[in-house]
Amino acid sequence: AAPAPMARPKRLAAELPADQKLRDALREWRRMLAKELKLPAYIILHDATVDALCRRAPKTIADLCEVPGIGVKKAERYGEQILGVIKGRAASG
Repeated sequence: AAPAPMARPKRLAAELPADQKLRDALREWRRMLAKELKLPAYIILHDATVDALCRRAPKTIADLCEVPGIGVKKAERYGEQILGVIKGRAASG
């Protein structure tokens, strides 16, 4: 018999973003950009990457490149926009 499919592990509290409003803002930005570019949202950023951005709150492109799921191409393509969302959220606190 084939092995049973593995269940997805439940997310640990440490994996969840501390700032739900920032997460919502990043997901909304991603949704709007995906619609504009006619791409699936996950191509722009996976949910896990959005959550990592919320936990790390990068302030520079170099910081952004240290976030899992963001490489040089994504940093070049979307970095300033992502940092703008994060900065805007921090300013509205």
